[in-house]
Amino acid sequence: MKDESKKRLDAIFERHAAATTAEQDKDKRRAVEEAEFVAQFARVRDEIIRPVFETMASYLKGRGVDSQISTTEESGSTERFGIHSSASIKLSFYPRAGRSSKEHPAMAVTADKHAKHASFHETGVHPTGGSRSGAAGDVKLEQITVELVESKLVTLIGEVFDN
Repeated sequence: MKDESKKRLDAIFERHAAATTAEQDKDKRRAVEEAEFVAQFARVRDEIIRPVFETMASYLKGRGVDSQISTTEESGSTERFGIHSSASIKLSFYPRAGRSSKEHPAMAVTADKHAKHASFHETGVHPTGGSRSGAAGDVKLEQITVELVESKLVTLIGEVFDN
């Protein structure tokens, strides 16, 4: 091989190695930032959202309405199956006996570590039967307050019981 060709190839592979290292560093930084966000979400979930859900569940119980609070922890995907679970918390309640389990109203708050926000999701029940489900807003973690969570729950409960 000519010296000139070897020099050119060496330069190509040096640039490639530098680009690969930069990409790996970027991936490591992103993974650290995402882990920090998930930890922050867990604190908000445990310190703000869960107490509001528990207070609301207690109130509903006093009105004869059973409820359940469930949480999901962040879990990474597996190469084989691509399964991923986001950190979340959900309050489900059961306003009417005898309805399908698919028709139970619920409010969930889920961490979106990529977008760095929390997503609210509602499932409501129509008075004539059936249900609706959909996004109920995305917020930054610092925007999640007792008042915000309580307001969203009261609105959802109003939609269910006012019908």
